[in-house]
Amino acid sequence: MKTNQTKPIRTSMFRIQCWALNVALALFLLCSGGALAAVRYVHVDNINATPPYTNWTTAATNIQDAVDAAVAGDEIVVSDGSLRTSLAPQPAMGSPRVDSAYPDA
Repeated sequence: MKTNQTKPIRTSMFRIQCWALNVALALFLLCSGGALAAVRYVHVDNINATPPYTNWTTAATNIQDAVDAAVAGDEIVVSDGSLRTSLAPQPAMGSPRVDSAYPDA
């Protein structure tokens, strides 16, 4: 009779451990989502702009290039200074986009 009593306890302990593992995994996945985001850099005077613009050495020279290289969740960091932008319709979408960026004189 003692063996019948321990079987339900083992089963319930296994269920609790699985539940706790699932909760821990869900929390880890929720918290690590931001860790996959990249930082894109923009510096108008950069002479070595190279996609994906993930450091100051290869920073984009205009904001639109960094936006085009970015995916959802990415951060775009722009260097100090003033940028003048012009808007032009994007042929495929028909919506405005930043066409170019120049420092104000």
